[in-house]
Amino acid sequence: MLVALRSRRHIAPFALHRPDTLAEALALRSAPGPSAFLAGGLDLIDWLKQGNAVDRLIRLDGLPDLATVSDRPDGLRIGAMVRHAGITDSALIRGAVPDLAELWNGIANPRVRFSGTIGGNVMAGRPEYDALPALMALGAEAEVALAPSGGAEVTPIHTIVAGEGGPSTHPSKSAPTQPVMAGDRAREGAEGPPSTALSEPAPQAADANASPVLTDAGRQRIPLDHLAALTQPLVTAFVIPVRAPATLRLFADRSLRPVITVWCGLTLADQLVATLRLAVGMAYPSAVCATMPLDLPLASLGANAADIAAGITRLLPEPVSDGQASAAYRRRMTGVLTRRILVRIGSSA
Repeated sequence: MLVALRSRRHIAPFALHRPDTLAEALALRSAPGPSAFLAGGLDLIDWLKQGNAVDRLIRLDGLPDLATVSDRPDGLRIGAMVRHAGITDSALIRGAVPDLAELWNGIANPRVRFSGTIGGNVMAGRPEYDALPALMALGAEAEVALAPSGGAEVTPIHTIVAGEGGPSTHPSKSAPTQPVMAGDRAREGAEGPPSTALSEPAPQAADANASPVLTDAGRQRIPLDHLAALTQPLVTAFVIPVRAPATLRLFADRSLRPVITVWCGLTLADQLVATLRLAVGMAYPSAVCATMPLDLPLASLGANAADIAAGITRLLPEPVSDGQASAAYRRRMTGVLTRRILVRIGSSA
């Protein structure tokens, strides 16, 4: 007889806190004893059902700055507590990065779309989730609060989940870890056909000695690569560098889930593709991203698809082998799907 016990009554008792400020939330997180931030909570509840326990859950829905979308001089800021449905519904996102809004129409099921958050999706650290590679392909950075002062730092997306030296094991083969920010179970891919969207290029590896850039309200922007070295960070937002007159496009091919997903982001300037960013999900413990400078008309991407795909995929690390696919197959499909996207972009220009 097989019995599955997943009721909430099996979750160990905990204290629930509802802070009104970032400083209070960070102080609760750094207090003695295990704790976790609670966003949408879908992944976190499952984690607790597995027998894990915390002394404190820290709800973040009392922090309104985390649930808003705003247009700022440094780019489009999407609060980490913005729901998936909010990505599609936001007039600011539809105006600045319409491809992201269109793509997010096909992400997850209705329950997840209206309860799961973009921040939780990233911080869950699950390779099958789409938020991390999508944001990487858009060249986004993470705004991270670290100190009780409520100040924040901004760091590139591509190191939020990966360790400083890069991941070495596939999460599906690893024991679950306590989420930093409550995740959102995006049961993506089962509800409809693969989606197509548009984006921009990924940040280059950051200089470890570079000085942080000060932003408004005492917040700092630091390279994404530094995030893995931070202790108990709270991701407060994602900043997409939308700066006129350049535009961002995002395209994705999710047709080979759960083996691999490929996301291509383009930065366009004066009708030319200035940069291509390739983000790959589900082929690594965490999404990876490579960037290639280009100076080509959009319509010429199809004719040059083979050479461009071969060049940018060489910049990626070796994928993992697991029960879904071998590393060799994933590497080959990365090139195939990248070429397909580039041909599709060129033919529609």
